[in-house]
Amino acid sequence: MRVDIRCFPCFLRQAVIVGSIVCSDLAGTKELIDLALDPIRDASLDDTPAHIATEVYKRIREKLNGADPFAELKSKCTKSALLMTADLEVILRRSSDPLEAAIRASVAGNVIDLGIYSDVDVESILANIMSESFGALNLKMLKDDLKNAKDILFLADNAGELVFDRPLISRLMKFGSVKVAVKSVPVINDATLQDAIASELPKGVSLIENGSDCVGTILSTCSSEFMRAFNNADLIISKGQANFETLDTAIDRNIYFLLKAKCDVTAEVMGVPRDSLVAVSNRLLPGGAGLDIEPETRKSGDEVLM
Repeated sequence: MRVDIRCFPCFLRQAVIVGSIVCSDLAGTKELIDLALDPIRDASLDDTPAHIATEVYKRIREKLNGADPFAELKSKCTKSALLMTADLEVILRRSSDPLEAAIRASVAGNVIDLGIYSDVDVESILANIMSESFGALNLKMLKDDLKNAKDILFLADNAGELVFDRPLISRLMKFGSVKVAVKSVPVINDATLQDAIASELPKGVSLIENGSDCVGTILSTCSSEFMRAFNNADLIISKGQANFETLDTAIDRNIYFLLKAKCDVTAEVMGVPRDSLVAVSNRLLPGGAGLDIEPETRKSGDEVLM
């Protein structure tokens, strides 16, 4: 996904968000904003938003001597989410379609995104899980693909959100082996190995790091271990906007993008309403691979688009 001109204010806002956490005065935040200006100035319109954001955060991380400004917030989000697991299980048990309910929980958790929101009310997620509308839901296709999925790769997104991914990961494990890939280096509030362990993922799941310090999944920066898992996977579940931004052109892999379309740019590229839930195959993206697939589950709100 190429960067849109509307993305550039967001890069500056991300510097402001970090500044609000680590800086004691406005001058410190201004210094972080200044650091963000160089990669913004040097950016190409052929870049993805994640590539540019990566350069912004690299400069901020260097300024902070490698410290993770979101460490405390990530821990807080994970702990808050864990306190809600019993209530979440009650909601999921009431659903007539366990897989769809698990997808709902996973995508609903995608609001725990400190690169976009300066504050997240984790407790509000439960109230909205079963009522929010899907902009795209390729559920039948996913069920068909799962029948032949022996090796499944789950690309994690944010800390805290990973707790809401647990029901979906558990269901995926009924079909095949599941590897959950996390970041090797703290980037925004993306989940690292430490965050994944704290999330108390289902027993039997394999945890791997992607070897990268980038926003999203920029394949050229990932480790050989991750690339083996990526290339060998029968099915890839990709969480979050940044993973979509960097993997939407990987049409030789069977990828399902799960996210909440939190900005106009992403919503327009995916062809869905802003703030809607999305669980879409890369084979059905607008302008995608163009494979001969029936679009029976591409939804806008509660309508099926034929």
